[in-house]
Amino acid sequence: MKILEIIKKWYRKKTKSWDDICNRCGLCCYEKEENSSGVLVINLKKPCSFYNVSTRECLVFDNRFKKNRRCRKVGIFQALFSAYLPDSCAYVLKYRAKMELIKDWRNK
Repeated sequence: MKILEIIKKWYRKKTKSWDDICNRCGLCCYEKEENSSGVLVINLKKPCSFYNVSTRECLVFDNRFKKNRRCRKVGIFQALFSAYLPDSCAYVLKYRAKMELIKDWRNK
């Protein structure tokens, strides 16, 4: 069984809703830019126009992909591999840690 399949199976058993995992940090709702070294940096001066900085919620959450073409869906693959999600993202913390545990288990 592939690692991604193992994680998906585990997720379905343990989680009521994908959105319940989110810690509402909102960092995925800010513009990302590459610095001169090619490192992706979150520009905290440029939130999405639909992001309420005070409540840390999207004002158009249910229609966010239609309203904002730059909004990206966060799934298990993105949590594991995408550079645009910060290390503090709850999805990243949860699934990258799971991936490491599975790798360790498979290497024993």
